[in-house]
Amino acid sequence: FPSHDTIWSVVGDSSGSSFYINDTLVGTTSKSAHGNLHNFIGNTGINGGQPFGYIGDTMLYNAKLTLEQIKQNYDSLKHLYNPQVVTDGMLLRLDANNLSSYSGSGATWSDISGNGNHMSLKFSPTYVSSTISYFDFNGTTQYAQGTGITVPTTAYTKSVWFWVDVYTDNNIVSGYEGLVS
Repeated sequence: FPSHDTIWSVVGDSSGSSFYINDTLVGTTSKSAHGNLHNFIGNTGINGGQPFGYIGDTMLYNAKLTLEQIKQNYDSLKHLYNPQVVTDGMLLRLDANNLSSYSGSGATWSDISGNGNHMSLKFSPTYVSSTISYFDFNGTTQYAQGTGITVPTTAYTKSVWFWVDVYTDNNIVSGYEGLVS
């Protein structure tokens, strides 16, 4: 598993999910997150917590992005979060590098997709303002929580730019109160 900046994407529908690291397909499963409420970013502390890392950008769509679109997002984000990401069907966009999404202080990480799916930062994850800004979640108690977005049953894509401190099986990147995806 990469130990550097990574964009992780899950694309799926009711028949299963495909997993991408950066712009490369790395696996598939018959399991799907469709129809599940989405209200956590980072670790919820469920199951005793686990190592995590940094999150700088999160997007959720009501469509299955193509490999070409995933590559477009990857190419757009890999250098300083260039804002040329795919916006059609976007339900959520959290960007720690964009002052409209996070001003540098406070407990709200604002959704800049225009859909108002803002997240509350719980237990003060560390905000790091740098060339590329991000949140550092401690892996046990810190997370971001929203009111919830139901992952569409027909098609969806979750895409997260992250770096893990330590990789372990079943790292929770986003999900709903213990439902890992």
